[in-house]
Amino acid sequence: MSNKRILVPYSNSMQGLLKNGYKAKLRPSGHDISEKFSIDNGAAIPPNLIAIANTESNSSYLRQCKQNNIKPHPARFPAELPEYFIRMLTDKGNRVFDPFAGSCVTGEVAERLGRKWICSEVKEQYLDGALYRFPIQPQNLQKKFPSYSLSHPAALWNGTSQGTLSKEGGQNRPRKNKR
Repeated sequence: MSNKRILVPYSNSMQGLLKNGYKAKLRPSGHDISEKFSIDNGAAIPPNLIAIANTESNSSYLRQCKQNNIKPHPARFPAELPEYFIRMLTDKGNRVFDPFAGSCVTGEVAERLGRKWICSEVKEQYLDGALYRFPIQPQNLQKKFPSYSLSHPAALWNGTSQGTLSKEGGQNRPRKNKR
């Protein structure tokens, strides 16, 4: 895995700490903030909360299902959710497997990100609608960032490869020099 593929911009507070410096100490919360905290890594690992709006109401998938009298899958999730994990956990050309395909959002995202994919679904009616997710036309792909202060996962990722994932799982990370 590479968390560099899902980094978000530093908060204003963190930018201030990096600019003005920080005194390492034990915080009242119990967090022991060391001198390493003041190292500028260029961006932050996102919080444990993945904030993604699930407001799809007029997507190509829904429009085409309606035009073809196909009932859309009732429990669709936003493409940003599988995108977050596919980007972080796989390299281009890797295979992604979704055992509960539904409307095949994961397959659509995997294909867009250059991954091979396999999806399975027990209800054939959902696969009938899922076919409308393919082929993906680049002009239909639009990133929509939320208007609140939480950043989209991988907001700083520019789409270029940052090398393949480490075979040893990141145990042998190169050490950065202090500034």
